[in-house]
Amino acid sequence: MTEHFAVFQSSDGADALEKVKQQVYDLVILDIGLPDIDGRELCRMLRKQGVKCPIFMLTGHDAGSDTLLGLDAGANDYITKPFKFTILLARILAQLRQHEQSEDAILYPWPLYF
Repeated sequence: MTEHFAVFQSSDGADALEKVKQQVYDLVILDIGLPDIDGRELCRMLRKQGVKCPIFMLTGHDAGSDTLLGLDAGANDYITKPFKFTILLARILAQLRQHEQSEDAILYPWPLYF
């Protein structure tokens, strides 16, 4: 199932911000512990730049307050490490299905995932 995803990664927050300016993404997954910026702050910046796609926080910060801060920053979901890949994939697909129904979705003439 994962072969239907095109994955792009960034080395840090600055690189991620630059990539988002150049292309529209279906989903963003962020860690909190980025080398140059807190992932929650990057999430806020992405939302301010108009990023409408689902954003996941995938991190080892597992306190309840961390979850609240991540969701408050604009994340759609907050997943802590360690995690089961099948659960992550199910949550990604659920968010993509929901986003596809919104007016902000960019629909392609072929399925990007199954």
